[in-house]
Amino acid sequence: MNPQNVGMSVVEVDSRFRVTIPSEVRKQVQVNEGQKFYVIPYEHGLLLKPIPSDAPRKLDQMIGDFKFDRKAARKAEKWLLGQARQP
Repeated sequence: MNPQNVGMSVVEVDSRFRVTIPSEVRKQVQVNEGQKFYVIPYEHGLLLKPIPSDAPRKLDQMIGDFKFDRKAARKAEKWLLGQARQP
């Protein structure tokens, strides 16, 4: 989606550090109730990236019965977080 097509909205953080995504934004980017997001510190703000609802199945399809040791798991996690931070 072209960021220029999405209008900017102002939201407020409540006492429990929650924000409400305005309905016009939810409709433009198709956010659903209960949907999960990665919250990523980005420059001087936060970036929300949706987590696919079928992420475990997609990962299983990609790697199959692959096993990680701790060192490899940490390296993979670092790489994945780096990928998630990319716009």
